[in-house]
Amino acid sequence: MGDIWYPTRAEESGVTREQYFSAIWFIRDYDNMVREAQDLLDQSPTHDGQPRGSGTSDPTAAAAERRERVLRDIKCIEDAFDIVPEYFRKPLYENLVHRVPEYKLSLNPNDIRKKHPDAIRNGETTIQYWRVKLVVAVIRNRERAEWRSY
Repeated sequence: MGDIWYPTRAEESGVTREQYFSAIWFIRDYDNMVREAQDLLDQSPTHDGQPRGSGTSDPTAAAAERRERVLRDIKCIEDAFDIVPEYFRKPLYENLVHRVPEYKLSLNPNDIRKKHPDAIRNGETTIQYWRVKLVVAVIRNRERAEWRSY
């Protein structure tokens, strides 16, 4: 079995291969997280009037805690998208979340240079460059969010 491509820029950022691919799958779950946060808000506990167990369980509090964790994860992804130039956000979202292949995104570097001359520096006109920056930012945001939750 062949080796899966792992970007050098991610390695230069101090991100391990496992962290990189874990973050990719985390980003791919974005739509499900948004849906789950809305479902947790919309759901209501069902009570039939019968006692259950010792009565120490609080399903409303558990749902609220779960929703807070999901919203924190959503914020990690959305904050990472803020560092990406606007003309790359939708293509990156489509590529990472909906798995649209790059060749279908119609991102011609020459067109980007014409429309956005400030994007010429350091090869920042490629979607690969911004994908790595986005994934590394998601990893850093998750580390900060997990550290703050303790």
